[in-house]
Amino acid sequence: MANLNVEIPSLKLNDGTSIPLIGYGTGTAWYKSNADGGIDRTLVDAIKTAIKLGYHHLDGAEVYNTEPELGIAIKESKAPREKLFVTTKVITNIKDIPNAIDASLKKLQLDYVDLYLIHSPFFASSESDLQSAWAAMEKVKADGKAKSIGVSNYLDHHLTATMKTATVTPSINQIEYHPYLQHGGPDGPLLKYMKEHNIANSAYAPLTAVTKAKPGPCDGLYAELAEKYYVSEGEIALRWCIDQDIVAITTIKFANMVSSVFQLQCSCNNYPWGKKGKESLSATLCAKTPNTGFEIDENKEYAEMWMGDYPELPAKDLKTGEELGKIVDENKEQLLGKNCIEKFGGTLPFLPKILSIAKALPLQIHPDKELSERLHKEDPESFTDMNHKPEIAIALGPFEVFAGWKDTNDIQALFNDLPPLKKFLPEQHTPFTNETLKQICRRILTASDEEIAETQSALAKIPREKYGKQAYILDLLPRLQEQYSKEDPGNLIALLTMNFLQLTAGDAIYIPADAPHAYLSGDIVECMARSNNVLNTGFCPRAQRNSAELFTAALTFSPHNAEEVKLGTSKTDKSKNGKTSEYAPPMSEFNMLKTSLKEGEKETIRAIAGPSVLFATSGSGKLIADGQTHEIKEGYVFFVGQGVEVTHEAESGLQVYQAYAE
Repeated sequence: MANLNVEIPSLKLNDGTSIPLIGYGTGTAWYKSNADGGIDRTLVDAIKTAIKLGYHHLDGAEVYNTEPELGIAIKESKAPREKLFVTTKVITNIKDIPNAIDASLKKLQLDYVDLYLIHSPFFASSESDLQSAWAAMEKVKADGKAKSIGVSNYLDHHLTATMKTATVTPSINQIEYHPYLQHGGPDGPLLKYMKEHNIANSAYAPLTAVTKAKPGPCDGLYAELAEKYYVSEGEIALRWCIDQDIVAITTIKFANMVSSVFQLQCSCNNYPWGKKGKESLSATLCAKTPNTGFEIDENKEYAEMWMGDYPELPAKDLKTGEELGKIVDENKEQLLGKNCIEKFGGTLPFLPKILSIAKALPLQIHPDKELSERLHKEDPESFTDMNHKPEIAIALGPFEVFAGWKDTNDIQALFNDLPPLKKFLPEQHTPFTNETLKQICRRILTASDEEIAETQSALAKIPREKYGKQAYILDLLPRLQEQYSKEDPGNLIALLTMNFLQLTAGDAIYIPADAPHAYLSGDIVECMARSNNVLNTGFCPRAQRNSAELFTAALTFSPHNAEEVKLGTSKTDKSKNGKTSEYAPPMSEFNMLKTSLKEGEKETIRAIAGPSVLFATSGSGKLIADGQTHEIKEGYVFFVGQGVEVTHEAESGLQVYQAYAE
């Protein structure tokens, strides 16, 4: 089942009551043979989840022995009573219906039920038995203990006998109904009688052709329609009922009760390098999601909005409050798909973020898998997983960053030509190799605070022309010193050995594992493999720096010029209308789509064989997926399970990013 977060349509019964066309059943899979067997908390939790996901029609019966669970779930859900439609049935105590309804109401902890049914006609040995029971049902309705009354499993002759003395026509007849059991169809005696007397049809076991009767003649059609509309065969079976105004009662376990598309509630962290208050795009986008309680404090820095399932700052289902990681874990095959599970395990393999950067992030690398595994074993509190963390950053506006190594010749020129730097050169530095660069980094990182400060002061006094094309160093040096200090070795590593890039909206970079980088300013979309491991060595207090030996030992030396750092875009076969481009880093965990639409334009993203997280950075419109239509606007974030086609319709200029794995 997927389409649970949509508004379930209703049908008006012959007494004016409206009944939701899909009901959540508490029989069949939940049936208890022993009424004294204790409370089934699994059922209680399943009903509560069903209520959260939009199942407001709840179907029970005294013979199921699950009325106590239904009552507890209703109470614990705190759902307003008027929003629920509760059905129960009588058969065990059919000879004493007044006491039966009172006993059911006590178990349900309710003052009334919305629908009360005679569960079966087969208790009766005569027409008068049917008529007496129905008279008692009419009294239940008159006393206000049931808003509507009806029957179940009645055939046409049972209805005929009942109606001979009835003053109230049954509102509904709940019968087994599916493509392989249609009771003679519309012209058969049962359905014809029900139509003539305006008695609604309610179907139990509507999924039989899908779940119990395979192989069968409907198999091919169900499969074809499910593939066409990117839904399950069970959803096709339910739609067959709904389209005929048949109330469908279905019993499904929790693992199948999650929508494949749902809006997320995200959170921001407050690292000191973030932008303050409403200047932070991460905060303003986070605040756009309604009903979260998130309020921006103008005195706080807001650095990152996380949009994944990583436990440190997990996204949640906006409607239910469930953590994304828990939802994914309980519905792996539905949401991730077998291919993704086999490749990456049972978690979302990527972590998208929005970053708002006021000053330089720590100069850092993210360890590769081998080093991450070792560090996690040695210090699991600091290195919380065993994964690597290659990442991309996409500029949403002006973006400054130190990333990757400069061309070797440019680094060599600085250390050979500028006297204050010669002390960092190893004795053997000809030819100038990556090993030379590693030793330079180690010497800088292990130098004293005084030596670092003296070197920076000396560099600031060198004439601009001596720096050649790297004269920007003199402009950035005082800025970095102001943000951190003259004693910070990160100033020297970044300015002397790393590429400095100034990017504009849409430009992107790729940072492989073990490559140094430090974001300097701007607002960006960032996406990374699912990890939070980091080694810091600069642009942070000394106490927060990792071992210089560990840092330099882990370094790799690609990319080695500014152009190698940049990540371009390409056309994507995921787009149907040509309004989407793709960032495809050289890694397996994710790609990123960017859809840009003008007012009135439309784009469809083909179904992806893996999970996605999509989010709007500007504009507004509609998101249509999995049979649902959602409002989407700036700051809204959605999870999309595997195999779901997504359509965007722009009401104003709409820009949507979609991280996905397959």
